[in-house]
Amino acid sequence: MKNQDGFTLLSMMLALSILTITLFLAVSTLSVMGKQFEDNASITHKDVRLFFSQTSRELHLSQTVSCSPNHRQLILNKNNEQIVFQPSYPQRVIRLVNGLGYEIVLQHVKNIQFQCTGAFVSIQVIDTQGRSYYWSDRLYLEKGG
Repeated sequence: MKNQDGFTLLSMMLALSILTITLFLAVSTLSVMGKQFEDNASITHKDVRLFFSQTSRELHLSQTVSCSPNHRQLILNKNNEQIVFQPSYPQRVIRLVNGLGYEIVLQHVKNIQFQCTGAFVSIQVIDTQGRSYYWSDRLYLEKGG
């Protein structure tokens, strides 16, 4: 019994158990990592939708709307306030009220373009992963109306 060649049933079951546990841990780790990357992408999409929703609310409460000639700023005039949306370094879009301070309204932005045609406004956002988002709306309240 001292000179046995080969595996016994007990040693085979032990090796199989260790292999099964190792594979289970590897698959669990990979699925968690994959879900983390998926969540990061969806957060950007949710942030863009929230930005469009908030901008729409601001637009609907404004009397006038205009864009800068280089299409890098959206300017809304609401009561006695001037609200400006513009890109800022690094990869952010900020909101200024009367040129004082700022609020970060969107992050991870590679490029943003504002287009104004009369009462119509459109915004195109390209995120850092190259995905493009587009939104358009119109001004409801016009000055003097």
